[in-house]
Amino acid sequence: RLATFEEATTGLAAAEQVKTMAGQVNDVVESTAVIKGTVDTLKSSVEQTASVDITGLEKNIAELQSELASVQQKAEEALQTATKAVAQAAQQSAAPVPAEKAQTAEEEEHRIFSYFDGADKKKVADLVASTLKKDMSYKQVMDFVAKELGGNKGKIITSHPSLSKDYIRQCRRKG
Repeated sequence: RLATFEEATTGLAAAEQVKTMAGQVNDVVESTAVIKGTVDTLKSSVEQTASVDITGLEKNIAELQSELASVQQKAEEALQTATKAVAQAAQQSAAPVPAEKAQTAEEEEHRIFSYFDGADKKKVADLVASTLKKDMSYKQVMDFVAKELGGNKGKIITSHPSLSKDYIRQCRRKG
């Protein structure tokens, strides 16, 4: 009997192995409960999302798309009209221009220079040109030019900020 009992118990797991396995089973049960809770939450979210009525949004989107198409069509028509008008104006103004009036708007002297004489005009132009490659704000450029010119000439730059800024902008476009 004892030999039979020993043979039967030899195949059974030790008590410590049983405790370890029981702990692992408990961990799996807890993980399963967490997963089930997450699935239930997701299911609820999906059900709520599915019940949202988006027909109003779809209608608004359709209206906006229609309005955009209309605006695009009007813009294309305006562009075609403007192109035709420019072409007609170019044909009509094909008359030769006298040499003294041949300067373009870009070549004309900027209004800020009406406050300076020849040498000072060149100095202002050179000072602004020296700032073009630097990352300076309009105010920083105006302050720099005013400081370099000094006195009343510097005050001209700071007392006419819109003209000064416009000249700097013009130089940046050219440069």
